[in-house]
Amino acid sequence: PQPVVYVLPGTMGSQLRVGKDRVWLDKLDLAFGGLKKLKYTAKNVVADQPIGSGYKDLIRYLANSHTVKPFAYDWRKSLIELAERFRKDLEETVTAQEAVGEPVRIVAHSMGGLVVRVMIAMEEGKKVWDRMCRHPGARFIMLGTPNEGSHAITGMLMGRDPLVRMLDLLDITNSQSTLLGIISRFDGVLQLLPHTGSLDVYQAETWKSLLEHDRDRARGLFGDKVATSKTAGIEWPVPDAAQLAEAFKVQQLLQASPIDPQRMLYVAGRADATPCDVSIDLSAPAKRRIRIDATSFGDGRVPWDTGIPEALKHQTYYVDIEHGDLANTPETFDGLVDLLNAGATTKLSHVPPVRRGVSVVPFELPEVRLEMYPSEKDLIASALGSARVKKETPPIRKVRVTMVHGNLSRASSPVAVGHYEGDTIVSAEAYLDRQLNGRLRERQCLGLYPDKLNTSAVVLNDGDCHEGRTHPGAIVVGLGMVGELTPGGLTSTMTDALVNYAL
Repeated sequence: PQPVVYVLPGTMGSQLRVGKDRVWLDKLDLAFGGLKKLKYTAKNVVADQPIGSGYKDLIRYLANSHTVKPFAYDWRKSLIELAERFRKDLEETVTAQEAVGEPVRIVAHSMGGLVVRVMIAMEEGKKVWDRMCRHPGARFIMLGTPNEGSHAITGMLMGRDPLVRMLDLLDITNSQSTLLGIISRFDGVLQLLPHTGSLDVYQAETWKSLLEHDRDRARGLFGDKVATSKTAGIEWPVPDAAQLAEAFKVQQLLQASPIDPQRMLYVAGRADATPCDVSIDLSAPAKRRIRIDATSFGDGRVPWDTGIPEALKHQTYYVDIEHGDLANTPETFDGLVDLLNAGATTKLSHVPPVRRGVSVVPFELPEVRLEMYPSEKDLIASALGSARVKKETPPIRKVRVTMVHGNLSRASSPVAVGHYEGDTIVSAEAYLDRQLNGRLRERQCLGLYPDKLNTSAVVLNDGDCHEGRTHPGAIVVGLGMVGELTPGGLTSTMTDALVNYAL
Protein backbone atom coordinates (compact mmCIF):
# COMPACT_ATOMS: atom_id res chain seq x y z
CA PRO A 1 0.00 0.00 0.00
CA GLN A 2 1.14 3.55 -0.75
CA PRO A 3 -0.35 7.04 -0.85
CA VAL A 4 -2.79 7.90 -3.63
CA VAL A 5 -2.40 11.21 -5.45
CA TYR A 6 -4.97 12.72 -7.79
CA VAL A 7 -3.70 14.88 -10.66
CA LEU A 8 -6.33 17.32 -11.96
CA PRO A 9 -5.44 19.19 -15.17
CA GLY A 10 -6.19 22.86 -15.74
CA THR A 11 -8.51 24.89 -17.93
CA MET A 12 -8.96 23.16 -21.30
CA GLY A 13 -6.32 20.64 -20.14
CA SER A 14 -8.40 17.48 -20.62
CA GLN A 15 -8.83 15.75 -23.95
CA LEU A 16 -12.47 15.63 -25.06
CA ARG A 17 -13.90 13.09 -27.46
CA VAL A 18 -17.29 12.51 -29.04
CA GLY A 19 -17.72 8.77 -29.26
CA LYS A 20 -14.33 7.54 -30.52
CA ASP A 21 -13.51 10.86 -32.16
CA ARG A 22 -10.98 12.92 -30.19
CA VAL A 23 -11.92 16.52 -30.90
CA TRP A 24 -9.96 18.45 -28.27
CA LEU A 25 -7.09 18.99 -28.95
CA ASP A 26 -6.91 17.42 -32.41
CA LYS A 27 -5.57 19.92 -34.91
CA LEU A 28 -7.04 18.24 -37.99
CA ASP A 29 -10.48 17.85 -36.42
CA LEU A 30 -10.50 21.48 -35.29
CA ALA A 31 -9.38 22.65 -38.74
CA PHE A 32 -12.57 21.21 -40.24
CA GLY A 33 -14.96 22.80 -37.75
CA GLY A 34 -14.59 20.26 -34.95
CA LEU A 35 -15.29 22.78 -32.21
CA LYS A 36 -18.97 22.70 -33.22
CA LYS A 37 -19.06 19.09 -31.99
CA LEU A 38 -18.37 20.46 -28.49
CA LYS A 39 -21.32 22.88 -28.29
CA TYR A 40 -22.70 23.06 -24.78
CA THR A 41 -25.79 21.15 -25.99
CA ALA A 42 -23.68 18.34 -27.51
CA LYS A 43 -24.27 14.80 -26.27
CA ASN A 44 -21.80 11.96 -25.75
CA VAL A 45 -18.85 14.25 -24.99
CA VAL A 46 -16.39 12.41 -22.75
CA ALA A 47 -13.31 13.69 -20.93
CA ASP A 48 -10.70 11.17 -21.97
CA GLN A 49 -7.45 11.99 -20.15
CA PRO A 50 -5.21 14.95 -19.31
CA ILE A 51 -3.45 16.37 -22.36
CA GLY A 52 -0.29 14.29 -22.47
CA SER A 53 2.38 16.89 -23.13
CA GLY A 54 1.12 19.01 -20.23
CA TYR A 55 0.97 16.36 -17.51
CA LYS A 56 2.50 13.01 -18.50
CA ASP A 57 5.97 13.72 -17.05
CA LEU A 58 4.54 14.72 -13.67
CA ILE A 59 2.26 11.68 -13.61
CA ARG A 60 5.18 9.36 -14.36
CA TYR A 61 7.35 10.98 -11.72
CA LEU A 62 4.69 10.80 -9.01
CA ALA A 63 4.20 7.12 -9.84
CA ASN A 64 7.62 6.42 -8.27
CA SER A 65 6.19 7.11 -4.81
CA HIS A 66 2.39 7.19 -5.20
CA THR A 67 -0.51 5.46 -6.85
CA VAL A 68 -1.49 8.15 -9.35
CA LYS A 69 -5.09 8.81 -10.37
CA PRO A 70 -5.33 11.30 -13.25
CA PHE A 71 -8.75 12.95 -13.09
CA ALA A 72 -9.70 14.34 -16.49
CA TYR A 73 -12.92 16.37 -16.60
CA ASP A 74 -15.15 18.10 -19.14
CA TRP A 75 -14.02 21.68 -18.58
CA ARG A 76 -17.04 22.99 -20.56
CA LYS A 77 -19.36 22.04 -17.72
CA SER A 78 -20.29 23.78 -14.48
CA LEU A 79 -17.83 23.54 -11.60
CA ILE A 80 -20.67 22.27 -9.43
CA GLU A 81 -21.27 19.30 -11.74
CA LEU A 82 -17.54 18.60 -11.97
CA ALA A 83 -17.11 18.88 -8.19
CA GLU A 84 -19.88 16.36 -7.59
CA ARG A 85 -18.29 13.89 -9.98
CA PHE A 86 -14.93 14.34 -8.25
CA ARG A 87 -16.54 13.88 -4.82
CA LYS A 88 -17.89 10.47 -5.77
CA ASP A 89 -14.52 9.32 -7.06
CA LEU A 90 -12.65 10.73 -4.07
CA GLU A 91 -15.04 9.13 -1.59
CA GLU A 92 -14.34 5.67 -3.01
CA THR A 93 -10.59 6.29 -2.86
CA VAL A 94 -10.68 7.61 0.72
CA THR A 95 -12.64 4.54 1.82
CA ALA A 96 -10.07 2.24 0.22
CA GLN A 97 -7.13 4.15 1.71
CA GLU A 98 -8.68 4.20 5.18
CA ALA A 99 -8.61 0.41 5.10
CA VAL A 100 -4.83 0.33 4.53
CA GLY A 101 -3.90 3.41 6.57
CA GLU A 102 -2.45 5.43 3.68
CA PRO A 103 -3.21 9.08 2.81
CA VAL A 104 -4.94 10.61 -0.20
CA ARG A 105 -3.34 13.66 -1.80
CA ILE A 106 -4.29 16.07 -4.59
CA VAL A 107 -2.22 18.05 -7.09
CA ALA A 108 -4.55 20.36 -9.02
CA HIS A 109 -3.51 22.70 -11.82
CA SER A 110 -5.42 25.92 -12.52
CA MET A 111 -9.18 25.21 -12.90
CA GLY A 112 -8.62 21.78 -11.33
CA GLY A 113 -8.04 23.51 -8.00
CA LEU A 114 -11.46 25.18 -8.29
CA VAL A 115 -13.09 21.79 -8.87
CA VAL A 116 -11.66 20.65 -5.53
CA ARG A 117 -12.53 23.87 -3.69
CA VAL A 118 -16.13 23.85 -4.93
CA MET A 119 -16.41 20.26 -3.73
CA ILE A 120 -15.16 21.31 -0.28
CA ALA A 121 -17.71 24.15 -0.24
CA MET A 122 -20.63 21.71 -0.62
CA GLU A 123 -21.98 19.77 2.35
CA GLU A 124 -21.35 16.24 1.10
CA GLY A 125 -18.00 17.21 -0.36
CA LYS A 126 -16.87 18.74 2.95
CA LYS A 127 -17.62 15.44 4.68
CA VAL A 128 -15.38 13.57 2.25
CA TRP A 129 -12.66 16.22 2.61
CA ASP A 130 -12.80 15.94 6.41
CA ARG A 131 -12.46 12.16 6.17
CA MET A 132 -9.49 12.56 3.84
CA CYS A 133 -7.84 14.97 6.31
CA ARG A 134 -8.05 12.58 9.23
CA HIS A 135 -4.80 11.14 7.94
CA PRO A 136 -1.90 13.47 8.86
CA GLY A 137 -0.34 12.92 5.42
CA ALA A 138 -3.27 14.36 3.45
CA ARG A 139 -2.31 17.31 1.21
CA PHE A 140 -3.87 19.52 -1.47
CA ILE A 141 -1.50 21.50 -3.73
CA MET A 142 -2.88 24.21 -6.02
CA LEU A 143 -0.72 25.04 -9.04
CA GLY A 144 -1.66 28.51 -10.30
CA THR A 145 -5.33 28.17 -9.35
CA PRO A 146 -7.39 31.31 -10.21
CA ASN A 147 -9.18 31.51 -6.87
CA GLU A 148 -10.73 34.89 -7.69
CA GLY A 149 -11.08 34.28 -11.42
CA SER A 150 -8.91 35.34 -14.33
CA HIS A 151 -9.03 38.48 -16.48
CA ALA A 152 -7.49 36.36 -19.23
CA ILE A 153 -10.94 34.76 -19.63
CA THR A 154 -12.51 38.19 -20.17
CA GLY A 155 -9.97 38.85 -22.90
CA MET A 156 -10.59 35.43 -24.45
CA LEU A 157 -14.33 36.05 -24.76
CA MET A 158 -13.56 39.27 -26.65
CA GLY A 159 -11.20 37.50 -29.05
CA ARG A 160 -8.06 38.92 -27.42
CA ASP A 161 -6.35 35.62 -26.72
CA PRO A 162 -3.72 33.57 -28.60
CA LEU A 163 -5.85 30.42 -28.52
CA VAL A 164 -8.90 32.10 -30.07
CA ARG A 165 -6.72 33.69 -32.75
CA MET A 166 -5.14 30.31 -33.52
CA LEU A 167 -8.48 28.52 -33.73
CA ASP A 168 -9.75 31.25 -36.03
CA LEU A 169 -6.70 30.89 -38.29
CA LEU A 170 -6.94 27.10 -38.23
CA ASP A 171 -10.70 26.57 -38.72
CA ILE A 172 -11.60 26.79 -42.42
CA THR A 173 -15.36 26.47 -41.84
CA ASN A 174 -16.18 28.82 -38.93
CA SER A 175 -15.64 32.54 -38.34
CA GLN A 176 -14.11 33.87 -35.14
CA SER A 177 -17.57 35.07 -34.15
CA THR A 178 -18.95 31.53 -34.47
CA LEU A 179 -16.06 30.07 -32.47
CA LEU A 180 -16.54 32.62 -29.69
CA GLY A 181 -20.26 31.91 -29.74
CA ILE A 182 -19.49 28.29 -28.90
CA ILE A 183 -16.89 29.04 -26.21
CA SER A 184 -18.99 31.74 -24.52
CA ARG A 185 -21.74 29.20 -23.76
CA PHE A 186 -19.43 26.94 -21.74
CA ASP A 187 -20.42 27.24 -18.06
CA GLY A 188 -16.94 26.12 -17.01
CA VAL A 189 -15.37 29.03 -18.88
CA LEU A 190 -17.82 31.67 -17.59
CA GLN A 191 -17.26 30.50 -14.02
CA LEU A 192 -13.59 31.47 -14.35
CA LEU A 193 -14.44 35.15 -14.90
CA PRO A 194 -12.88 37.51 -12.33
CA HIS A 195 -14.98 38.99 -9.54
CA THR A 196 -12.51 41.83 -8.95
CA GLY A 197 -11.62 44.72 -11.25
CA SER A 198 -13.05 47.88 -12.79
CA LEU A 199 -16.02 46.15 -14.45
CA ASP A 200 -18.65 43.72 -13.20
CA VAL A 201 -18.26 41.02 -15.85
CA TYR A 202 -21.08 38.95 -14.34
CA GLN A 203 -23.60 41.44 -15.75
CA ALA A 204 -24.74 41.10 -19.38
CA GLU A 205 -25.04 44.91 -19.58
CA THR A 206 -21.30 45.18 -18.99
CA TRP A 207 -20.64 42.95 -21.98
CA LYS A 208 -23.04 44.95 -24.15
CA SER A 209 -21.12 48.09 -23.26
CA LEU A 210 -17.80 46.40 -24.01
CA LEU A 211 -19.10 45.21 -27.37
CA GLU A 212 -20.40 48.65 -28.31
CA HIS A 213 -16.99 50.20 -27.66
CA ASP A 214 -15.20 47.36 -29.45
CA ARG A 215 -17.13 47.55 -32.74
CA ASP A 216 -15.03 50.36 -34.23
CA ARG A 217 -11.87 48.38 -33.56
CA ALA A 218 -13.28 45.24 -35.17
CA ARG A 219 -14.51 47.15 -38.22
CA GLY A 220 -11.09 48.73 -38.54
CA LEU A 221 -9.49 45.38 -39.30
CA PHE A 222 -11.02 45.48 -42.77
CA GLY A 223 -11.40 49.22 -43.30
CA ASP A 224 -14.42 51.13 -44.53
CA LYS A 225 -15.38 48.41 -47.03
CA VAL A 226 -16.92 46.43 -44.16
CA ALA A 227 -20.13 48.01 -42.91
CA THR A 228 -20.06 46.36 -39.50
CA SER A 229 -17.85 43.97 -37.60
CA LYS A 230 -20.67 41.42 -37.69
CA THR A 231 -20.52 41.15 -41.49
CA ALA A 232 -16.79 40.54 -41.19
CA GLY A 233 -17.54 37.53 -38.98
CA ILE A 234 -15.48 38.88 -36.09
CA GLU A 235 -18.07 40.42 -33.79
CA TRP A 236 -18.04 38.52 -30.52
CA PRO A 237 -21.30 37.46 -28.81
CA VAL A 238 -22.48 38.74 -25.45
CA PRO A 239 -22.54 35.93 -22.84
CA ASP A 240 -25.96 34.71 -21.72
CA ALA A 241 -27.35 36.65 -18.72
CA ALA A 242 -28.72 33.54 -16.97
CA GLN A 243 -25.39 31.73 -17.32
CA LEU A 244 -23.56 34.78 -15.97
CA ALA A 245 -25.89 34.86 -12.95
CA GLU A 246 -25.21 31.17 -12.30
CA ALA A 247 -21.46 31.77 -12.69
CA PHE A 248 -21.65 34.52 -10.06
CA LYS A 249 -23.33 32.10 -7.63
CA VAL A 250 -20.49 29.63 -8.17
CA GLN A 251 -17.93 32.37 -7.47
CA GLN A 252 -19.77 33.19 -4.23
CA LEU A 253 -19.63 29.51 -3.32
CA LEU A 254 -15.88 29.52 -3.95
CA GLN A 255 -15.34 32.55 -1.72
CA ALA A 256 -17.14 30.70 1.09
CA SER A 257 -15.06 27.55 0.62
CA PRO A 258 -12.80 27.04 3.67
CA ILE A 259 -9.02 27.26 3.38
CA ASP A 260 -6.96 24.91 5.57
CA PRO A 261 -3.30 26.04 5.81
CA GLN A 262 -2.44 22.75 7.51
CA ARG A 263 -3.44 20.77 4.42
CA MET A 264 -3.33 23.20 1.50
CA LEU A 265 -0.38 24.71 -0.34
CA TYR A 266 -0.04 27.00 -3.35
CA VAL A 267 2.63 27.07 -6.06
CA ALA A 268 2.72 30.30 -8.07
CA GLY A 269 4.44 30.83 -11.41
CA ARG A 270 5.87 33.94 -13.06
CA ALA A 271 5.48 35.55 -16.47
CA ASP A 272 6.35 38.94 -17.92
CA ALA A 273 2.70 39.99 -18.31
CA THR A 274 -0.49 38.76 -16.61
CA PRO A 275 -3.91 40.34 -17.32
CA CYS A 276 -5.09 42.04 -14.13
CA ASP A 277 -7.96 44.35 -15.19
CA VAL A 278 -10.28 45.23 -18.07
CA SER A 279 -11.73 48.71 -18.43
CA ILE A 280 -13.34 51.12 -20.90
CA ASP A 281 -11.32 54.27 -21.52
CA LEU A 282 -13.73 56.83 -23.02
CA SER A 283 -10.91 59.31 -23.54
CA ALA A 284 -9.03 56.94 -25.88
CA PRO A 285 -9.44 56.81 -29.68
CA ALA A 286 -12.46 54.80 -30.86
CA LYS A 287 -10.42 51.74 -31.78
CA ARG A 288 -8.55 51.60 -28.47
CA ARG A 289 -11.23 52.13 -25.83
CA ILE A 290 -11.13 48.60 -24.46
CA ARG A 291 -8.06 48.45 -22.25
CA ILE A 292 -6.60 45.30 -20.72
CA ASP A 293 -4.04 46.03 -18.03
CA ALA A 294 -1.32 43.59 -17.07
CA THR A 295 0.98 43.09 -14.10
CA SER A 296 4.49 41.69 -13.81
CA PHE A 297 3.42 39.83 -10.67
CA GLY A 298 1.60 36.78 -11.97
CA ASP A 299 2.01 33.61 -14.02
CA GLY A 300 0.60 34.84 -17.34
CA ARG A 301 -2.99 33.85 -16.52
CA VAL A 302 -3.39 34.44 -12.79
CA PRO A 303 -2.09 37.46 -10.79
CA TRP A 304 -0.54 36.55 -7.46
CA ASP A 305 -2.75 38.94 -5.49
CA THR A 306 -5.99 37.28 -6.66
CA GLY A 307 -4.78 33.72 -7.14
CA ILE A 308 -3.08 33.14 -3.79
CA PRO A 309 -5.58 32.94 -0.89
CA GLU A 310 -4.70 35.25 1.98
CA ALA A 311 -4.68 32.30 4.39
CA LEU A 312 -2.02 30.56 2.28
CA LYS A 313 0.45 33.46 2.00
CA HIS A 314 2.91 31.56 4.19
CA GLN A 315 2.16 28.26 2.45
CA THR A 316 3.03 29.59 -0.99
CA TYR A 317 6.08 28.68 -3.07
CA TYR A 318 7.21 30.50 -6.22
CA VAL A 319 8.80 29.21 -9.40
CA ASP A 320 10.02 31.13 -12.46
CA ILE A 321 7.66 29.23 -14.77
CA GLU A 322 4.59 30.30 -16.75
CA HIS A 323 1.08 29.14 -15.86
CA GLY A 324 0.79 26.22 -18.26
CA ASP A 325 4.19 24.78 -17.33
CA LEU A 326 3.56 24.54 -13.58
CA ALA A 327 2.79 20.81 -13.89
CA ASN A 328 5.29 20.22 -16.67
CA THR A 329 8.73 21.27 -15.43
CA PRO A 330 10.83 18.33 -14.14
CA GLU A 331 13.12 20.65 -12.15
CA THR A 332 10.24 21.30 -9.74
CA PHE A 333 9.07 17.70 -9.30
CA ASP A 334 11.31 16.90 -6.30
CA GLY A 335 9.94 19.95 -4.51
CA LEU A 336 6.34 18.98 -5.28
CA VAL A 337 6.93 15.50 -3.84
CA ASP A 338 8.40 17.10 -0.70
CA LEU A 339 5.24 19.19 -0.36
CA LEU A 340 3.06 16.10 -0.75
CA ASN A 341 5.06 14.10 1.78
CA ALA A 342 5.98 16.72 4.38
CA GLY A 343 4.00 19.88 3.60
CA ALA A 344 7.23 21.86 3.13
CA THR A 345 10.36 21.90 0.98
CA THR A 346 13.70 23.68 0.63
CA LYS A 347 13.78 22.89 -3.10
CA LEU A 348 11.26 25.61 -3.98
CA SER A 349 11.39 29.22 -2.83
CA HIS A 350 9.06 31.23 -0.62
CA VAL A 351 10.44 34.37 -2.29
CA PRO A 352 8.84 35.59 -5.54
CA PRO A 353 11.25 35.51 -8.50
CA VAL A 354 12.13 38.96 -9.82
CA ARG A 355 13.78 40.18 -12.97
CA ARG A 356 15.51 43.48 -13.59
CA GLY A 357 13.60 46.12 -15.49
CA VAL A 358 10.06 44.85 -14.83
CA SER A 359 7.30 47.35 -14.20
CA VAL A 360 6.04 47.60 -10.62
CA VAL A 361 2.78 49.22 -11.75
CA PRO A 362 0.16 47.84 -14.18
CA PHE A 363 0.73 48.45 -17.88
CA GLU A 364 -1.33 47.90 -21.02
CA LEU A 365 -1.22 44.29 -22.20
CA PRO A 366 0.47 44.06 -25.62
CA GLU A 367 -1.85 42.97 -28.42
CA VAL A 368 -1.68 39.33 -29.51
CA ARG A 369 0.02 38.84 -32.87
CA LEU A 370 0.40 35.47 -34.58
CA GLU A 371 3.59 35.13 -36.56
CA MET A 372 2.83 31.86 -38.30
CA TYR A 373 0.26 29.10 -38.85
CA PRO A 374 -0.13 27.26 -35.53
CA SER A 375 1.22 23.76 -34.94
CA GLU A 376 -0.44 21.33 -32.54
CA LYS A 377 2.23 22.25 -29.97
CA ASP A 378 1.27 25.90 -30.34
CA LEU A 379 -2.40 25.05 -29.77
CA ILE A 380 -1.62 23.04 -26.64
CA ALA A 381 0.68 25.75 -25.27
CA SER A 382 -2.00 28.41 -25.78
CA ALA A 383 -4.76 26.25 -24.30
CA LEU A 384 -2.75 25.51 -21.15
CA GLY A 385 -1.06 28.92 -20.88
CA SER A 386 2.47 27.61 -21.45
CA ALA A 387 5.49 29.43 -22.79
CA ARG A 388 5.48 28.55 -26.50
CA VAL A 389 9.27 28.69 -26.63
CA LYS A 390 10.95 27.32 -23.54
CA LYS A 391 14.23 29.01 -22.75
CA GLU A 392 17.20 26.75 -22.25
CA THR A 393 18.96 28.12 -19.21
CA PRO A 394 22.03 26.58 -17.59
CA PRO A 395 21.59 25.44 -13.99
CA ILE A 396 22.35 28.18 -11.48
CA ARG A 397 25.10 27.41 -9.02
CA LYS A 398 23.53 28.13 -5.65
CA VAL A 399 25.33 29.51 -2.62
CA ARG A 400 25.44 27.07 0.27
CA VAL A 401 24.71 28.70 3.63
CA THR A 402 25.52 26.92 6.89
CA MET A 403 24.96 28.06 10.48
CA VAL A 404 27.57 27.32 13.16
CA HIS A 405 27.33 28.11 16.86
CA GLY A 406 30.80 28.81 18.23
CA ASN A 407 33.46 31.31 19.26
CA LEU A 408 34.45 34.07 16.83
CA SER A 409 38.09 33.33 17.57
CA ARG A 410 37.77 30.02 15.73
CA ALA A 411 36.40 31.49 12.50
CA SER A 412 38.20 30.16 9.43
CA SER A 413 36.97 32.99 7.15
CA PRO A 414 36.40 36.72 7.59
CA VAL A 415 33.35 37.47 9.74
CA ALA A 416 30.63 39.83 8.43
CA VAL A 417 29.17 42.26 10.98
CA GLY A 418 26.59 45.00 10.54
CA HIS A 419 26.99 48.59 11.72
CA TYR A 420 24.20 51.18 12.11
CA GLU A 421 24.68 54.93 11.61
CA GLY A 422 25.77 56.65 14.83
CA ASP A 423 26.53 53.38 16.60
CA THR A 424 29.74 52.67 18.51
CA ILE A 425 32.01 49.67 18.07
CA VAL A 426 30.75 47.15 20.62
CA SER A 427 30.06 43.45 21.05
CA ALA A 428 31.21 41.31 18.09
CA GLU A 429 32.70 44.37 16.36
CA ALA A 430 34.79 45.17 19.43
CA TYR A 431 36.09 41.60 19.58
CA LEU A 432 37.03 41.70 15.88
CA ASP A 433 38.69 45.09 16.44
CA ARG A 434 40.93 43.54 19.10
CA GLN A 435 41.79 40.67 16.77
CA LEU A 436 42.72 43.22 14.10
CA ASN A 437 44.90 45.32 16.42
CA GLY A 438 42.46 48.25 16.61
CA ARG A 439 42.16 48.77 12.85
CA LEU A 440 38.35 49.07 12.98
CA ARG A 441 38.45 51.93 15.54
CA GLU A 442 41.23 53.52 13.53
CA ARG A 443 39.01 53.60 10.43
CA GLN A 444 36.13 55.02 12.47
CA CYS A 445 38.32 57.82 13.85
CA LEU A 446 39.36 58.70 10.29
CA GLY A 447 35.71 58.87 9.17
CA LEU A 448 36.16 55.86 6.89
CA TYR A 449 33.89 53.46 8.75
CA PRO A 450 30.85 52.09 6.84
CA ASP A 451 27.46 52.85 8.36
CA LYS A 452 25.20 54.04 5.57
CA LEU A 453 23.28 51.49 3.49
CA ASN A 454 25.33 49.98 0.63
CA THR A 455 28.68 50.90 2.19
CA SER A 456 31.18 48.32 3.41
CA ALA A 457 34.79 47.75 4.41
CA VAL A 458 36.90 44.62 4.11
CA VAL A 459 39.67 44.44 6.74
CA LEU A 460 41.84 41.35 6.46
CA ASN A 461 44.48 40.21 8.93
CA ASP A 462 48.00 40.46 7.58
CA GLY A 463 49.38 37.94 10.06
CA ASP A 464 51.38 40.46 12.13
CA CYS A 465 48.63 41.44 14.54
CA HIS A 466 49.02 38.50 16.89
CA GLU A 467 51.58 35.99 17.77
CA GLY A 468 50.56 32.43 16.96
CA ARG A 469 47.31 31.92 15.11
CA THR A 470 45.66 34.93 13.50
CA HIS A 471 42.03 35.83 12.92
CA PRO A 472 41.19 36.00 9.17
CA GLY A 473 39.50 39.41 9.34
CA ALA A 474 36.19 41.27 9.16
CA ILE A 475 33.65 42.50 6.59
CA VAL A 476 31.80 45.49 8.05
CA VAL A 477 28.43 46.14 6.41
CA GLY A 478 26.60 49.47 6.65
CA LEU A 479 22.96 49.11 7.78
CA GLY A 480 21.75 52.73 7.71
CA MET A 481 19.58 54.22 10.46
CA VAL A 482 18.19 52.01 13.21
CA GLY A 483 14.59 51.03 12.46
CA GLU A 484 14.76 51.82 8.73
CA LEU A 485 16.35 48.61 7.46
CA THR A 486 14.10 46.58 5.11
CA PRO A 487 14.58 43.03 3.73
CA GLY A 488 15.34 44.54 0.32
CA GLY A 489 17.83 46.98 1.83
CA LEU A 490 19.58 44.19 3.73
CA THR A 491 19.83 42.12 0.55
CA SER A 492 21.26 45.06 -1.37
CA THR A 493 23.85 46.09 1.22
CA MET A 494 24.99 42.50 1.83
CA THR A 495 25.34 41.93 -1.92
CA ASP A 496 27.52 45.02 -2.27
CA ALA A 497 29.66 43.97 0.69
CA LEU A 498 30.22 40.45 -0.64
CA VAL A 499 31.10 41.77 -4.10
CA ASN A 500 33.57 44.13 -2.41
CA TYR A 501 35.08 41.15 -0.57
CA ALA A 502 35.23 39.05 -3.74
CA LEU A 503 37.12 41.81 -5.56
